[in-house]
Amino acid sequence: MTITLQPISSKEEAELRSSKGFKTYLLKRFEYWSLYLNRNQYHLGRAYVWLSSRHVDLQPFSDLKPEELRELQMIQIMYQHALKLSFAAPDLVNCEWEGNEIEKHRGHGHMHLIPRYQEVPSFMGRTYPDKNFGRRSDYDLLIPTTDELKGIIEVIRNHLY
Repeated sequence: MTITLQPISSKEEAELRSSKGFKTYLLKRFEYWSLYLNRNQYHLGRAYVWLSSRHVDLQPFSDLKPEELRELQMIQIMYQHALKLSFAAPDLVNCEWEGNEIEKHRGHGHMHLIPRYQEVPSFMGRTYPDKNFGRRSDYDLLIPTTDELKGIIEVIRNHLY
């Protein structure tokens, strides 16, 4: 099956970048990337890194430029450090490059950062158990309250350098 996309218009890109999620969940902007908290916090601190310096449809990881790759690696390390200071050191952080959900963002490449904790972390009175630690995560949907999401964003932002 071949997917044919029309080039994204500047209006479509502007609408995407001005969407509520892009504003509300922004943790930090970098030269090439923007780091966002994912609303689904089944894994406390789950986030994604979005290539914000250019829009490319159906973008494979191998098409990233060397400077974009260097900054992406730096963000991954910085984010893991911020999680350690914010909650607890994750035992590992899974990184998943995805270009799916074509209907939402035309396959624009982005990387999910998924912290995995062997010990159950908690924040603002809520616990975040990882029922499948050590295995592929088949996770449920866990959308914290607005206040909890704001708290998670604030504490992580305070630890990003």
